[in-house]
Amino acid sequence: MTNLDPRDQAALQRRKLDLRWYQARLGFWQAIFGLIISGGIAVAIPAIVDVFKTYQETRLKEQEILLKDKEVTLKDKELEGKILDSHQSYISKFLDTALNQDIELRIRFGEYFSHVSDPKHREGWEKFRLGLITRRDEIRKEINLRELQVDKLRGKQGLSVEEQTQRARLERELSWNYTELGYVRRDSNVSAPPSAAAFDLVDYGKDFNGSLRPVSRVALSNALGEPSRSKETGSNACNPIDNPKLKGLLVELSAESGEKIELIKPAAESLNRIMTTMRRLEPDLAATIAFVPTKCAVYIGGDTKAFEENAWRIAVTLGGQNKVEGFIAGLGIFGAALQSALRLRQDRDEVIEPKLNRLEAIAKYFREERWVWGGGDLIFKRPTNFVVSGTLFDEWVSKGF
Repeated sequence: MTNLDPRDQAALQRRKLDLRWYQARLGFWQAIFGLIISGGIAVAIPAIVDVFKTYQETRLKEQEILLKDKEVTLKDKELEGKILDSHQSYISKFLDTALNQDIELRIRFGEYFSHVSDPKHREGWEKFRLGLITRRDEIRKEINLRELQVDKLRGKQGLSVEEQTQRARLERELSWNYTELGYVRRDSNVSAPPSAAAFDLVDYGKDFNGSLRPVSRVALSNALGEPSRSKETGSNACNPIDNPKLKGLLVELSAESGEKIELIKPAAESLNRIMTTMRRLEPDLAATIAFVPTKCAVYIGGDTKAFEENAWRIAVTLGGQNKVEGFIAGLGIFGAALQSALRLRQDRDEVIEPKLNRLEAIAKYFREERWVWGGGDLIFKRPTNFVVSGTLFDEWVSKGF
């Protein structure tokens, strides 16, 4: 080994020491950093896992809260539905009042619920009440106007056919107005109301015909002409049907009782359909029917001065010979019952009421063919009379009979 200067050896020795010191320090920091990194990872991984778990738990809790909110919302809606059903069920108990023809009762009905119903429904009830009040005021004005018009016609002598028709129409419309308004007619006695039995008979068949109205004498005269040139009046007057057009349309029809009746062809065909349906569905009821043959054109004198509808052979009257239980013996039985107002309750239960029930059962078949039942007439009751409606007659006219 080359001999070195002592100073060089000392310097070399210092460098060796510095290198060892550097190696030792590097090892130290390597150990430190390795420890820190390994320790940090060891600590960080569980922390990250904990954070992730916490995040997942938080999301689950949020979802649970959302589900609970939805459940609460559904329960609220279900509760609202039950409240609404309960409200509708409660209201339905008053349906008869809500649909009552008397408008004053409906106004009170609306006023009651505009105060006691749920707040969100009160505005609707108030509108309902105000609408009824407006309607009532309009009806009152219509009554005043029509009563003036009827008074003018009543005070006029020798009314024309058009004026008679106008008066009948006004009186019919007034009757509708009186009924809806609960109005007491001027010719009514409110201090001495009729007995319950009489009231039952007066109201018997009320509104049965609905919107159907008998064909007018004016329409019959315009389409077919007057049935007879003779216009004798009186109980024994029998005006022969001598209108050639009308006679050409007449056909003969056999009633259940064997009686022969004459009607214009479309009326006979319609009546035949009525009886065929009744025989099929209720043969016992059909067997009780008999018709009073119309042989004369009855002319009514006085203010009316016109022929009865029967003169045109578009109407039939039940009565005459009846084969089963003496169902209806003409107009006499019912007329007498109206006049006497049923003196005994037994008369109503055992005699009159069963006949009225049969009449109404028969009337349903006529209504299906759009015939008008006299027992359901609002102005003048003729319980055993059926006449063709105006709408049905207009159809026949449009088809040329």
